[in-house]
Amino acid sequence: MNISSNGLAMIKNAEGFYPTTYDDLNPKAKLTPNSKISGTLTIGYGHTGKDVKIGQTMTEPQASAVLVQELKQFVDGVNQMVTIQLNQNQFDSLVSFCYNLGNSTLKNSTLLKLVNSKDFIGASKEFGKFIHAMGIPMTGLVNRRNAEMKLFLTPVIAPKPVTPIKPITPASKPVPKPAPPKPVIKPVTYVIQKGDNLTQIAKRFGTTVATLEKLNNLDNRDLIYAGNTLRIK
Repeated sequence: MNISSNGLAMIKNAEGFYPTTYDDLNPKAKLTPNSKISGTLTIGYGHTGKDVKIGQTMTEPQASAVLVQELKQFVDGVNQMVTIQLNQNQFDSLVSFCYNLGNSTLKNSTLLKLVNSKDFIGASKEFGKFIHAMGIPMTGLVNRRNAEMKLFLTPVIAPKPVTPIKPITPASKPVPKPAPPKPVIKPVTYVIQKGDNLTQIAKRFGTTVATLEKLNNLDNRDLIYAGNTLRIK
């Protein structure tokens, strides 16, 4: 199997595109040759390695090409480790998991054992165990694991056969013009500041804590961190 365009889009969305090198544990920090790196130098769609240097730049097409090339080892890894037939959504979610955490993490996991035993419900619950960085639960990892779990459990529905349509004759009624598209409402967001909590933020924007938790897939209202972006509405 190979990753689908839908799976590739999910990975891109989870990684985010960065045209310049950044520290993955402090992505907003401005890096200089003398900067102290707390995490891993990263660029593009999560690309790391010895070739990544401070001050490096990359266009989006270049980043996409690098991502597709790098995904091959994780596509091959999932194909080798999984011994049963998966549907496309299950395969894509496991490739995303491996791209983020490495093939060895899946190889040594209960997640893989449950997948190979066809216990898909049990396997889906294992995604939530991989949300920590340096022992700390990270909102970004929580969101990514939730997206992977949701995709893993989404069935692939075969398209229905298309019924041939009779050609329109001159006597036919004119086809009505389609309704104009509805305006796209951009979400309102807020960058969390040091000392903020959900109750304060909800009061500031005239909303509720429950609404913020639902919009941001927060299972625990304490899992917010300064510098993260919170969706308000």
